[in-house]
Amino acid sequence: MNYSIYHFFANLIAIKESFWEQSDLEKLPYDEDMIAYRDKSAFPDICLKVNSSESSLTGGELIELKSAKSYSVASFNSQIPKYQKKLDDLASNVLAGMRDNDKETDSLPIRDVYYLIRGYRETNMAITEPKICLVSGKFFETVAAKDLIQNAFEQVIDERQALKNLEITEDFKKTLVDLFSEQESFSKTRSVENASVSIRFRIMTQAVGAGNILSTSQYPKLGVNTLNLVLPYYSNQERDILQNHMRGVMKDAYEDLEQFELKHPYNGSFWVFQLDISQ
Repeated sequence: MNYSIYHFFANLIAIKESFWEQSDLEKLPYDEDMIAYRDKSAFPDICLKVNSSESSLTGGELIELKSAKSYSVASFNSQIPKYQKKLDDLASNVLAGMRDNDKETDSLPIRDVYYLIRGYRETNMAITEPKICLVSGKFFETVAAKDLIQNAFEQVIDERQALKNLEITEDFKKTLVDLFSEQESFSKTRSVENASVSIRFRIMTQAVGAGNILSTSQYPKLGVNTLNLVLPYYSNQERDILQNHMRGVMKDAYEDLEQFELKHPYNGSFWVFQLDISQ
């Protein structure tokens, strides 16, 4: 059996009715044969198996699930969205679960990250007008995570300086910003002597403006009642490769897909495979 984000998208097409019936994306009837590990309490929600067959598709993609009763992307709790993730950066229990279920796990140490995002309306307690995007993390990572944290922390320093009427040198400010540039600095639980509680800082990120792929005004081609696979590409040749991959997976159903280019204002071009799932 082959595994890849294309096969996962084909599985989503096969279970498309579920997007209308189930509000919890974790409970959709995914093809478990292609999944190496699932964990709703840690990143990612779904880990695909590595493709061990002789194919140009590596498989092994990491997928996070996001659903909201609006056309705004649900917040990214604790994990800044990224295009790729190292296996070593995953929680130990997640990595152990992947290794238990997929002997090829360590053959692919860097994994592509995808987000299965659904926005919808709720009418009379029923899901209506869903908009679903299986999108590369590249869409959201317009600024490297380290630079994002550094710039945000620098804003905090500037605000506190102004509020307290303090002056610090640029070198000292740069040192502070460098010290607090890694997400791991915030994600650890800290214990304080004589304190009856521990403390943990949590980073939360929210897609805004061009990052809100569900925005009707920003990306009108991604309409309601559609299921979309959104992939980055940098040339016509790369686009042809994406199409060949999809054609190989979808076979005769390939012609049912609408295709078009989606321009991200900050992050180049993305190719969209879209299926109308109107009931």
